[in-house]
Amino acid sequence: MKKWLLIVVLMVAVAVTAGVIVWHPWAAPSVAEGSSQVSARGEGWTAAATFPGEPGLRARVQQADPDDKQKAALPTATTLRALADFNVDGGQFPASGAQISFTLDEPLAADTLPAIAHWNEDSETWEPVEASLSEDRRTATTTVSHFSKYGFFDYLFNALGQVTGNAATSGVTCDQPMPDWADPQYFDDINSPVLWCGGKDAKNRDLLVAKLKMNRDTAAKVTLALEPAWAWSDLWQSSPTDLATMAAAAELPDSPFAERQYLVQPFGELHFGFTRSALEGLYYGSANHPLIQVETGWFYTAAALMWDQIGDMPLGDSPVAAVSSTMSIMDCGQALLTASSNAGAVDAFGDAMSCLGTQQTKDQLNRGVRSVLADRYPHLTNGWITVHSKTILSKFSLVGLGMKTADFSLKIFSAIGDATLPDHVRQFKFEPSVKAIRERAPQKKAYAGTQLGTNYTFKYPSGWKVADKKNFPYMAEVGIYDGKGIEMAGLSVMTSWDANSSVKLRKVAKSWETPSTGTVSAAGTINGGKTGASKFLVRTVIMDLTPYPEEASGLKWDKPVAVAVSAGLWDAPATELAPFLLTGVGAITATDTVNGQPYAPFVFASQRYFDTVAEAEAWTGTEEYHNVVDMIASFNG
Repeated sequence: MKKWLLIVVLMVAVAVTAGVIVWHPWAAPSVAEGSSQVSARGEGWTAAATFPGEPGLRARVQQADPDDKQKAALPTATTLRALADFNVDGGQFPASGAQISFTLDEPLAADTLPAIAHWNEDSETWEPVEASLSEDRRTATTTVSHFSKYGFFDYLFNALGQVTGNAATSGVTCDQPMPDWADPQYFDDINSPVLWCGGKDAKNRDLLVAKLKMNRDTAAKVTLALEPAWAWSDLWQSSPTDLATMAAAAELPDSPFAERQYLVQPFGELHFGFTRSALEGLYYGSANHPLIQVETGWFYTAAALMWDQIGDMPLGDSPVAAVSSTMSIMDCGQALLTASSNAGAVDAFGDAMSCLGTQQTKDQLNRGVRSVLADRYPHLTNGWITVHSKTILSKFSLVGLGMKTADFSLKIFSAIGDATLPDHVRQFKFEPSVKAIRERAPQKKAYAGTQLGTNYTFKYPSGWKVADKKNFPYMAEVGIYDGKGIEMAGLSVMTSWDANSSVKLRKVAKSWETPSTGTVSAAGTINGGKTGASKFLVRTVIMDLTPYPEEASGLKWDKPVAVAVSAGLWDAPATELAPFLLTGVGAITATDTVNGQPYAPFVFASQRYFDTVAEAEAWTGTEEYHNVVDMIASFNG
């Protein structure tokens, strides 16, 4: 199986210091003739080319020696392992492209990554193509849209897997120790693309402080799963303006940004404070969801490059510069968000630079920046805002003229290593401490049922009680009640199960599943032919019948929004359900049913009603909800 590589643009505008680049002189090439593939041989490598869509067409592949310009443009910490000149032999290059490959006699070392790039004669830069590496780490293969000189590189990495020498020299620090109720998870390494720390708020022990520092010379998008109690940016020296606000000011018809998304500048810091109740609601509702997610990409790299170009100008390090840079790419570089390759990103960046030179864009950018500044600094006069913003905006046309795609390519070069790192390196996840989990966990009682020849158990909070509701030959039902006598859930065991399939379905507003801690013994009778004991899921479904009040009334919902929590076996998330049946069904072994079946279906569920979806979601963050989920998940039968 091949491992797909992130392809980076290998461009650099300065010569590489001696001792970093290693050059291997090659032996004379040997050319292997064949009906479909032509190859060239160098010292320790073989290059080959073929035309999969044109079997009658042949290539000419020759070993090549790099000239001084090609050596000078080699990126830092790379080794050019092979260089070959590819041409079509007596024909035209086909629209379907060609496949080329480089095969090494020995596999690449574990601390290196490969890259294939062609030499652009016009820009005198190395430009990559997308490639894959064989499992034995010897052969890199790619499909190309034209022939030229292509080189095979390896790239040196440290033990972490990150490019050496592209990180900050200091981390981010938290002055206070971690609160005793929190045990957040984050990657802690000075070479990581994002540096993290956590601690308590000095003024409020029920606030967790999470800090991040961008550890690269590029920008990134930071997404929060929760609304913070407070936020701080070293750029703004106060709370940062989010990307959605900038997009609205940029007059984008369809904003690609959501709430709680921020831009962090190269080597910049963002600090957030989160309440304990919100964090625990996130954890118990969706334990695997990161609290903070950092995302890099071509769009944010371009914004950082714009900002970097004006950094030495008056006010170049100000929030105005950051806002202007970001909004300029919003106005002209949205294609960078959807570019599917490095080559496409470079083209999109070139288009953005051209776009920035138009008067229409300048006027739109000026309006947008003024709007953001007016929102941020309402005490300032319109004239002051105009003067302040024009100090930066007047430079943008000059910046655009002076910037080249090579600058952009150089800026994103470090992505070659970062892309190989796992997602958790860019994530800050909240987990409660063991102490907090123990404190939260209520004392449990165990209930054992034997209705209809079944044997089952479940655990419930010690302050609750279980009582029989119905006991017929064909169905038995118990209710679970809290200390005030309010029914929390019901469990029905039946001799048969049938649901009308020709019912009207309604859209599910929200749905998610929690794994069980118990098992059911006759899952195959209900779902998918499974046999023996099986884990199940506890599904939470929110449905809003506000547009259908007659249906809600007919179902005896006292409010239009329902939340159903139930046990079941599902193969796919819920998107549409019959409003009268939001709960799942399971089956357990039975020995004494009136119809002689060896199993009995059961429904273990809780259903609540609210005025709005927001109120329903709020309930799913409460301790009561989590007690219901834990109880249903503990079912064993």
